[in-house]
Amino acid sequence: MEKMYTAQEVADYLKIKKNTVYELVKRGELSSAKIGKQIRISQTQLDQYMNAAPSAADLPTLHTLPSLPETDGPDSVLKMDYLSNTSGLIISGQDSSVAELLKNQMEITSHPVPLLHSYMNTYNSLYSLYYGKIHLALVSSSDILDPAAVRCRITPFLPGLPVTILHIGQYREGLLTAAGNPHKICSLGDLPDSPIRIANREKGSSLRMLLDCFLLEEKISASLITGYEKEYMSGISAANAVSSGAADVCLSSSLYTAFFPQLEFIPLYTSSMDLVFHSEDLKLPAFQAVVECIRSDSFKSSLRQFYHYSTENTGKLY
Repeated sequence: MEKMYTAQEVADYLKIKKNTVYELVKRGELSSAKIGKQIRISQTQLDQYMNAAPSAADLPTLHTLPSLPETDGPDSVLKMDYLSNTSGLIISGQDSSVAELLKNQMEITSHPVPLLHSYMNTYNSLYSLYYGKIHLALVSSSDILDPAAVRCRITPFLPGLPVTILHIGQYREGLLTAAGNPHKICSLGDLPDSPIRIANREKGSSLRMLLDCFLLEEKISASLITGYEKEYMSGISAANAVSSGAADVCLSSSLYTAFFPQLEFIPLYTSSMDLVFHSEDLKLPAFQAVVECIRSDSFKSSLRQFYHYSTENTGKLY
């Protein structure tokens, strides 16, 4: 009978963390079988993974990032292993759809570069880029379209750090509410001093910053927004709160109408999605491959078709 290994045995053999083995299985890079509630990897499956895995010589050469601090949790361990054992890139951003699209497109290019997506909001992504914990920050600038204005929004998070901004596309943001818009919501101005309950986003997300800037400009106290103090950590969780009746409205991108067709989207703003990285990295082959991928017809077509992005300026650097 063929030898079967546990996740820990595979981790010990490959000299990686056990959580990294689970991530390889989750991404489909390492095949496995499930026995009860446990996964097992056969010798054949392990051999297939070893034969398919690219060697370091096959990957683009990158500068070495500072070591990540030792923190608890499988996600932190995975990132540390990734930086130590590959020459791939870590991309951080809250828009999983665009990050996954880029990751998938990069895998089929003539110069594939492994990408690992770290789920963080705009504020934390820029913070991580500043401290050298990631390579690429995927950030959203709500209700800002002019490149100069986008740069003005981003650079305060990166003092003294020369960065290049690669434009991904423009998309619509607004409010999600129940079908038929029972509360007759037309704008953010309808929320203060009303019983309308908002599923608010967490501090650092672009949509939370959009709401807070509105309140500051209009000199409106946050205490007048019903539900303001309760935070939802993703667009999906906020939209789900509206769908389930736990809230009446949330700020959202038009993308979530595909996941929640029973909700009504009220468009308010056109916003910009951009990729930010160190300017000195643009000369490296891996980053050039990312730029080439984003400028490809295949990437732009997917943005338009599946995510309803405007791609008129997709791929421009500024």
